[in-house]
Amino acid sequence: MDVESKVGLTETLSNLIENVATHVAQDNKGKITPAELMPYLPMSLKLVETALDGMVNEQSVFSDRTGDFKTYSFTAYENRAPKKGMSEFDACASCGKDLGEWKPNLICATCMRTVREELGKLAEKNAWPAHAVYEHEILYLAARHGKPVPAETLAADTRYTLSNMKKKLKRLVVEGYAVQELDEEAGLEKFRFPLSEYPRDRYQANMEIIAGYPASVMEELELKTVRIIITIALMLLVVFVLALMRVPLPILMGAFIVAVPVVSIGIWTHRSKPVDT
Repeated sequence: MDVESKVGLTETLSNLIENVATHVAQDNKGKITPAELMPYLPMSLKLVETALDGMVNEQSVFSDRTGDFKTYSFTAYENRAPKKGMSEFDACASCGKDLGEWKPNLICATCMRTVREELGKLAEKNAWPAHAVYEHEILYLAARHGKPVPAETLAADTRYTLSNMKKKLKRLVVEGYAVQELDEEAGLEKFRFPLSEYPRDRYQANMEIIAGYPASVMEELELKTVRIIITIALMLLVVFVLALMRVPLPILMGAFIVAVPVVSIGIWTHRSKPVDT
């Protein structure tokens, strides 16, 4: 079962997402996608999409999945001139008070404590940080490239193996958060996202919050398990090659038996971090 199959947003979280969505929609001729709200919210794409779905009333807010991405349209802002760059928040996106030094987070200190607490409780129910931790990393890197990017390029910039990265990208495509394209000239599959900007300070602020929840560790444990398996397989290959070179098998097996737990413990205890955090 998907870790986010059951999403139950609180009134505070729903209100925050709706306020951010409305603000960003005003600067984008009334059209937004869940991915375009990610720089403003330390949440997963599914949480954001759930709140946006709750806003749809087929009168002033519509949703559409016929194009490349699942898009939400706010009819009140269709005739507004679009604004370049990120939307700016002069007041807390939750309560409306002055932000002061909290601007990178878009939420004042008081509201941030409430949001952190409610996100933590929600994480215990559906483990949303396990998705959010890599979604934000992928979106940040893709925005930094500023064009459709191959899975190979994204994997090279992250903690993930190529196969793991492709798995995550396929999921984002299926759920309407990304588009897969074929670059015939280069012979590569590339992935395109609706998000064109993701400032580093907002990315770091979001990741600091997301990584603070135990559910985000699920992703870290998966990475470590894959690394240990790959490392042991490579060690076995080395043993096989050395055995062909007539190195005494007892010596090889003894070294292997000693090395496996040492290397495995080293990988397991080392905590890797997302890019730029």
